Amino acid sequence: MFLSTVLADFGKHHRAALLRSLPQIELTSLLGTTALELLAEAPDAGPKLIALYRANASADVKLKLLRALRKVPQPAVAAFLRDEFGRPTEPNFRGAILVSLAACRT
Repeated sequence: MFLSTVLADFGKHHRAALLRSLPQIELTSLLGTTALELLAEAPDAGPKLIALYRANASADVKLKLLRALRKVPQPAVAAFLRDEFGRPTEPNFRGAILVSLAACRT
């Protein structure tokens, strides 16, 4: 928990550098979680997060991306989430999809 807090503070102060380094960051790591959360706050986050979701085979990374999409209440994101919910997927993905879809409705 302490390390997550430190990384979140680091991300707040070095957002641009961290996002520039996104291709080199292991997204399964705590730093990867911080980077994805920062990316989710960007104005063009929806298409970028969806592209990362489609490009990654790791279930852990996909779950993090689904959770990050809750910060992106856009119609295109909601459509993507509805499509993903209709596909056969892991049970914990469904929960993350529903949480993110609920955030799109507010």
